[in-house]
Amino acid sequence: CSTSTSREEEEGEVENRHDDYYVIPDDILAKPWAKSLPIVSAQDTLSHCFTAAYGRVVHRATGSLLLIDLTHPAVEHCPLDRTDMMTYSGRLRKFTPKELLALFGYPNGYEFPADISLEHRYKLIGNSVNCLVVSRVAEILLGSWAA
Repeated sequence: CSTSTSREEEEGEVENRHDDYYVIPDDILAKPWAKSLPIVSAQDTLSHCFTAAYGRVVHRATGSLLLIDLTHPAVEHCPLDRTDMMTYSGRLRKFTPKELLALFGYPNGYEFPADISLEHRYKLIGNSVNCLVVSRVAEILLGSWAA
């Protein structure tokens, strides 16, 4: 007897992996270069560029990490103490693909096909462009061309 799962259930399995998958491991925080990781809080209005490697590699050039602390002010205005990155153990995580799609301006209902792995979703998002920015640039260019 086989059980079938809906597309929504499959989508949820990939997107809603256990939180440990998204949390930055202590062995990364213990590295000397961890002090240069790009970190933002929920209050920040800026982020670092997200690349196709975001789902595979934690590095200062692959994209922002989220500080799991809803009370912390924007990192851009209140920098973090980076003398001992282990103080952030369990408090830094990757953005989920769904969160990245929202940052990139994709429509709320946008979904990946269920057979696309989590790592491949990150790669696709990292190789894409911000829909809102491209839309605005096109409006400007087409508007000046029509004039």
